Amino acid sequence: MDRKKLIALAHMAAAQVGADEETRRLVQRQVTGVESCREMDEAALVRLIRHWQRAGAAVRLPYLKAVRAADDRSPLIRKLAAQCHGLGRPFPAYALGVLRQMGCTVERIEWAPAPMLRKAVAALGYQQRREGAR
Repeated sequence: MDRKKLIALAHMAAAQVGADEETRRLVQRQVTGVESCREMDEAALVRLIRHWQRAGAAVRLPYLKAVRAADDRSPLIRKLAAQCHGLGRPFPAYALGVLRQMGCTVERIEWAPAPMLRKAVAALGYQQRREGAR
C-alpha cells in the first residue's frame, strides 16, 4: 500500500471529524506515539485511520493486494492473515514484523520459507490466547 495515500487518508479523516491541527497531532501521538504522519510506518497509519473511522470519519482503506505464494505456503499465509484479522492487526505488515523479529529477512511475506511461517503462526496463536482474540 502506498504510504502517501495512507497519509492523505489520515489527514482527510481528521478533517472530516473536524479536528484542528493541534487536536490532530495530539490524537496521532496518543494512537501511534509520534506526532507526524511522516514518521509513521504503514501499520501505524492504518491504526490511525481506523481510529478516525471509529470517531466518525467516512474514509475507506483500500483493499490490500492479494498475496500469492507457493502451494506449501498458501495455507500458512491465509492462517496468518486470519490471525492478524482476529488480533486487529494489519496484514501483511504485522506478520512481516513478526517474521523479522524471528530473524527472517524477507521483504514480502510470500517469500518467507514455510518453517518460518509455521513459527509465525505459532507465535500469533500464543498472542491470540494471551489477548483473548477471536
